[in-house]
Amino acid sequence: MSSREVANNFEKEHTKVVRDIENLIEGIAKSGDTYNHLLMENEYQNEQNKQIYKKYLLTRDGFTLLAMGFTGQKALKWKLKYIEAFNKMEKALKEIYHISETAIVNNVMAHLETRFFPEIDNRLSKYEENYRPTHANKISINSYIKEALGELQEIGEVNLVKQRVLLLLNAEAWQDIPYEKLIKNMHLIDESIKAVKNFRTKRQLSFIEE
Repeated sequence: MSSREVANNFEKEHTKVVRDIENLIEGIAKSGDTYNHLLMENEYQNEQNKQIYKKYLLTRDGFTLLAMGFTGQKALKWKLKYIEAFNKMEKALKEIYHISETAIVNNVMAHLETRFFPEIDNRLSKYEENYRPTHANKISINSYIKEALGELQEIGEVNLVKQRVLLLLNAEAWQDIPYEKLIKNMHLIDESIKAVKNFRTKRQLSFIEE
């Protein structure tokens, strides 16, 4: 979130918001603490006179610290709104992807207003597209294959199933396949298991006939 957004939402002059932020910086510095995790100085170009002016980018903690000094009914309304938005954002992303608090704030800080939810959906969609199976996921898949092959499975059959699935999905290893794609193509694993079991049966019958 930028100091310009804060000024607009709290109906304050941007110069006064910048002043308040710099007062915070001065106070933090005097106390011997650092403020890099709270805010960062930046700049923007005025659309009318094309001049460059200073602004600040705030993390959630930086915004919270700044907003604590704002008073009045309007300020209270916006404080509650931002707290609710931050909490919803963290809860949703942590429950689905276990993303760290820092990553959440850094990735969606600029989209808490009208673009908040569409942007979150877009980011989650991209995350799903690029998410690859973890070590635990691969163990689960292999366990599923072993169990489906049954007690009569023979040495190498698990690998045969794996190689057939990878061939059908044009990949060389599980981690080459987006996890969402792998889940959607679980039927290929089931089909490959069935094919390997059928081959086992035919081979056993052929051996008996001989």
